[in-house]
Amino acid sequence: MKRLLGAVAFAAMAFLPGKASATVVTVEVWAWIDGRDFLYVQGPNVFWRHWDYNIPGREDGHNDPTYISTTLDGAPVLTNYPWYPDWPGGTGYGAYSSVFTGLVPPAPLMDSIFSWEVLAARYSLTLHDGPSSMNGYNTVLDFNDDPPGGADWYGVRLRYEFVPEPTGLAVLGAGLLLLRRRSR
Repeated sequence: MKRLLGAVAFAAMAFLPGKASATVVTVEVWAWIDGRDFLYVQGPNVFWRHWDYNIPGREDGHNDPTYISTTLDGAPVLTNYPWYPDWPGGTGYGAYSSVFTGLVPPAPLMDSIFSWEVLAARYSLTLHDGPSSMNGYNTVLDFNDDPPGGADWYGVRLRYEFVPEPTGLAVLGAGLLLLRRRSR
């Protein structure tokens, strides 16, 4: 039986590609910022946490959306999608926005090579927490426009590179385990 399992495993490996190719997802976000706000990106979800001054998009008569763009392996998927978050619990210190659930493709909920690039920031835009298994693959960015007066546009591009888990290997592994149990 061990020889049969070995032969099945060897034959299955012959049909698998030599090297799995990486998938690259980018997420670009632009927002009108006055004060300090955290942006959370996790899987298909995006939301704000507000700290001080005005909520994103609202200052001096503005009612601007948060613009979201995405690509999958370089091909555009979302292009400047205008998201107007609601603030169901109010807009005070520590308030959370509604959750945008349409991030397509989603940020991966798995280990990836992550990088980010500030596209525009009048004061500072920093990474507060990078995606990892320890935080549920949450990316948290700190948009800080506290020191200067008024508001300005801030932009960031996130890049996730990962190798998707091959479903074929999972099915093969489950099949081999089932055969092994039956042989006992």
